Amino acid sequence: MSAPDPVASSQPDAAPQPDAAPVTPTRPTAESSSSPPSASPAPISGGAPLPPTPVLPDPVVTLTEERLRPVSRLLATLFVGSTAATLAGVLLFPGGVQVGVKQFGYSYLVAFMYLSSLLLGSLFWVMIHHLTAAGWSVVLRRLWENNTRALPILLLLSAPVITLIPTLYKWADPNAYQHGVHGTIQVAQDPLWLEKQPWLSPSFFIARLLGYFAIWIYLSTRLADRSQAQDTTGDSSHNIPMSNMSSWGMVLLALTTSFFVFDMMMSLDYHWFSTIYGVYFWAGSINCAMASMVLTVLTLKSFGILKNTITIEHLHDMGKIMFGFTVFWTYIGFSQFFLYWYANIPEETLWYQHRRIGGAFDGNWNSVSWFLFLGRFVIPFFWLLPRSAKRNPTRLAIAAVWIMFMHYVDLYWQIMPNYQNSHDHPSGVDGVHLHWMDATTWIMAVSLAALFVVARQWPARPLIPTGDSKLNESIHHVNHW
Repeated sequence: MSAPDPVASSQPDAAPQPDAAPVTPTRPTAESSSSPPSASPAPISGGAPLPPTPVLPDPVVTLTEERLRPVSRLLATLFVGSTAATLAGVLLFPGGVQVGVKQFGYSYLVAFMYLSSLLLGSLFWVMIHHLTAAGWSVVLRRLWENNTRALPILLLLSAPVITLIPTLYKWADPNAYQHGVHGTIQVAQDPLWLEKQPWLSPSFFIARLLGYFAIWIYLSTRLADRSQAQDTTGDSSHNIPMSNMSSWGMVLLALTTSFFVFDMMMSLDYHWFSTIYGVYFWAGSINCAMASMVLTVLTLKSFGILKNTITIEHLHDMGKIMFGFTVFWTYIGFSQFFLYWYANIPEETLWYQHRRIGGAFDGNWNSVSWFLFLGRFVIPFFWLLPRSAKRNPTRLAIAAVWIMFMHYVDLYWQIMPNYQNSHDHPSGVDGVHLHWMDATTWIMAVSLAALFVVARQWPARPLIPTGDSKLNESIHHVNHW
């Protein structure tokens, strides 16, 4: 498959500099690179002042649809193939189509939440960039903004979840049976369900879901559109409204994401509750979004795109963030577990009891629990601990792939025990029951969103915010520790 080639710059030749050439500011086009207006020189921390004229060390900031067509075709093929394989999985599932639909529902929910975490994590990084007025991350911001523009696709992908609410959520079917610490009881006779019924109703569930998406799409669109407008004008005053919107937008994002996770995942077992559950999801999502950006950057650089604009200094910082959020995820996860273990209240500990079934190495949920601890914390912690690891693209890529894989394992571990148990799974056996739809639904959801970003968003605007006044600072960013 042919790789996307860099697009030739239309700028005139300038005096040679090492790995960089001054660029005269002009309006960006789909085929040419552009540069922001001149900015006052600002010293690099611990170094010499920046050159007075902003520079673009690479001739490529925008890719054309033609250059991206091979990648778009690959993603489209993955989407079509995975969709066909998923449909086959439903039709050929042992026990009949009805049982296959249930397996599809849970497999798809894991994939849907995984994609949600990637896109919401990207929106978090856009907002935190504006809130902190960061300079180093300017060259990364547009890639995150392009990711957030796929939130309408995520809304479209929520349709199967909405359709399968009675299949996935027992609270939506009063005739279903809930298994708790006091035995099995019909949902309609469950006192806890009667108390939560005003909140746990299908119509209100859908209304809340649409409300969450309305807020996310509004925030992401406004921030991305204003950022793109800055490319044309080069006006640094755009930074102020973007920062202001991110201040209250971050609060809304945190609240809506937490309630989104309460609805989509925690209510799978409506007897169980955790006030820290939203933070736990956040910790994994933010880290996974950063890991995906590491892979995106390294892929672009492997094709010679932005190879001198996004440097090893930026990758070093991204590695530090992945390391930090690995520790943060562990802290939140252990805090939740420790408080429930210490209190030892049956209604709270039952959730963990389902995930401690079997021995540590017999392939049951207890094995997954131990693997999650080792794979989500111990391995990436020691892998990313040395400074040299965060400045080695190969080691950083391995860490990013591993973190993204373990994030899927984490979501699988949270969702699947609600289905794969002796009461609900057609096998009648507690434990892990893998199916190919676990993989095909993930490929289907992620490839569709990636296709939208690569085929529609990357060609539509420069890959870096060429009008940002801190672009020069970002390009010359240097790590000193």
